[in-house]
Amino acid sequence: MSGKVHSFALIVLAVVGCNSKHMQHNREKAFWDWFQANDERLYNFERDQEPTFDLLQTELQKVDKNLTFEFGPVENGRREFIISAGGIREAFPKVESLYATAPVLSRWEVVKYRPRHEPMDIALGDLRVDSHA
Repeated sequence: MSGKVHSFALIVLAVVGCNSKHMQHNREKAFWDWFQANDERLYNFERDQEPTFDLLQTELQKVDKNLTFEFGPVENGRREFIISAGGIREAFPKVESLYATAPVLSRWEVVKYRPRHEPMDIALGDLRVDSHA
């Protein structure tokens, strides 16, 4: 490969790489813009849960097809918004970058990855499973 062709190829790769990062940043910004525009609906999702969750999942999948979410309960006027990769390692960097680009939201605490929950006992009819056994 000649020096000019090699230099041209490196320039193209650099531009494509920068453009790819810029496109990802734009998807993240678009998501957070959408989130803020839909703050009231998301915060009070219980009023129309299934359609609200469907819309949110659609917007998250524009960032990465493997991203998922959870909401925490309202506590002291704030609610957790948990961004998760659903256990898919390839999506971990997207969780990190979406979390890193989150704006300050007055009614939300953005959390990356699902926090570990304490085991709980389960009872169904006569069947009981003790989590501490």
